[in-house]
Amino acid sequence: MGILRNGLLGGVTGKVGNLVAYRVLGKEVVRLKGQIKTPATEKQLMNQQDMAVVITFLKPISGFIKLGFAAAAQQQQMYPHNKALSYHKKYALMGEYPNRKIDFSKVRLSEGNLQGIDIEDIQLQGNGLQISWRPMENVNNGNRNDRVMVLAYFPETEPMQAHYCLNAAKRSEGQCLLPLPSGLSGFLMEVYVTVMAEDLKKVSDSQYLGRLNP
Repeated sequence: MGILRNGLLGGVTGKVGNLVAYRVLGKEVVRLKGQIKTPATEKQLMNQQDMAVVITFLKPISGFIKLGFAAAAQQQQMYPHNKALSYHKKYALMGEYPNRKIDFSKVRLSEGNLQGIDIEDIQLQGNGLQISWRPMENVNNGNRNDRVMVLAYFPETEPMQAHYCLNAAKRSEGQCLLPLPSGLSGFLMEVYVTVMAEDLKKVSDSQYLGRLNP
């Protein structure tokens, strides 16, 4: 049922006939409710699968995405999740329909112009992931107190899982350890890092550190 908030010409939310009205980022949006009259084409089916694959991929990393895409999304008046969804649907899928899947080398978990870090080493140590980098070498666009965010994604678990830390270390520390839950330590993982300013206003593009086999 639709709601006429301010009379016939006022704001509407919900359904009115074949119209659907709602608010997005403070704006009122009205769209026509579609009716499917013909079978979906292969292109439409691929689009549906792409959407499902990306949504499933993003589900366990929503907290990371919320920070990583906040600034870029705000510039385009979007939600961080929608910005990430748009990017991965366009750039981070591979394979032919009906076998579409995520290309983990193309994944982006943050988007910004803050300087990243120069990785020196990454290795598994016991039940943790050890990462080291050159702490302050050639840093022209960054600060020693920038936080390093680390994420390990586990594509072979069912359902897919991720483990991450939004403040693993400061840029100046040159290393961090991401403890891994015992239930995930035996699975293949895809590893990423992001650098974010201490005040959370600037962020780097995420960096893909590669795939680790335990």
